Amino acid sequence: MSQTSRIGGALNTIDCVLTEDDPQPSYFEHPIRVSIGDGNMRYFVGSSLVTTIVFLLLPALGVLGLKSMARASTGSSTARGVLKIASAAYSAFTLYFAPSVSGSSVTALGHASTTLEGIISVVCLLVSGIGVPGAVVFFLRRGHFSANCITSSSSSSSSSSSSDSSGNSSSEDDDPSSTAKSDESSSQQNSSSSSSKGSISMAGERLNFRNKNANSCFVETFAPFFDGTTDTERYATRLYFVEDLVSANIIAAIGGTRPSSAAQCGSVASALLVVSVAHAVYILRIRPYRTKLDTIFVSLFAVNQVILAAVCTYTTTSDKASDESLLRIIGYLVLIQLATFFIETIVQCYWAFTLSQKRQALAGAVDS
Repeated sequence: MSQTSRIGGALNTIDCVLTEDDPQPSYFEHPIRVSIGDGNMRYFVGSSLVTTIVFLLLPALGVLGLKSMARASTGSSTARGVLKIASAAYSAFTLYFAPSVSGSSVTALGHASTTLEGIISVVCLLVSGIGVPGAVVFFLRRGHFSANCITSSSSSSSSSSSSDSSGNSSSEDDDPSSTAKSDESSSQQNSSSSSSKGSISMAGERLNFRNKNANSCFVETFAPFFDGTTDTERYATRLYFVEDLVSANIIAAIGGTRPSSAAQCGSVASALLVVSVAHAVYILRIRPYRTKLDTIFVSLFAVNQVILAAVCTYTTTSDKASDESLLRIIGYLVLIQLATFFIETIVQCYWAFTLSQKRQALAGAVDS
């Protein structure tokens, strides 16, 4: 989801000097264009402000849902639904828009023509660059992995059957064959106790999550932020979402620097290359993603980003910003990045559909 901002940050290093011909952010910099005020940076400021307001509204919905769940003795399905939707929306929205806000805010802050533009830019930058990643880190801290926020009437009876039947399962690649095998074996072993087992989410089973309460709203609610990791016990892997978000924020902010002199563009591009390499090292070295499919696509994104940043750095430092061959290479790299994103989406949807069909077939076999 953060690929567009990474591309925008890289492209800004080619012609990084902000001129009067750039009154609005490009769609790579920020997909929303809203004008606020009459200053030079009114589109950059307006787009960032609108997005920041949504950043604050989505967690508010989650908090309301959390309070409703806490008041309900047996758990409110409506409140849990609100939390799930807010969590999924927040994870997707932040990865896509937070880097855009960071880049646009840095641009507006560096070229603000009014005090109001400067203040709004600082606030938006603090929310997107510190507040949003900080909120995710707060919710993914270790204490929350043993916290209960729903008291189910059947928790005492279901917890014993859940813990006895679950055992110590290891994380497997979420492909049709391995998942089908594991689902089949677990269905055969747990068919006698499935009726008393609580509605624990699939994320909890995958991550070897064990809790005294089978209805753990934490796993159900915040699964979009950590369900894809290989190991929840390690911060380096559990915070893969934060790493992706922070690195994209930094890349977008570097690209949004937009210095007043073309001589500084080389330094901007070099800084972007350093961050891109650091992100690629994290992905290839730590390998935080649980499935092979996620690892392949994310690694491809990271390596392509490094190549794109390297070409942009060479273009700016060698004064070849008008070299058509280099610009063509950059264009191809951008197309690869965008095409891979859509290909991954199609493959993931097909994969999810295949898994769903296999699970339904296994469930029917167990019931019969």
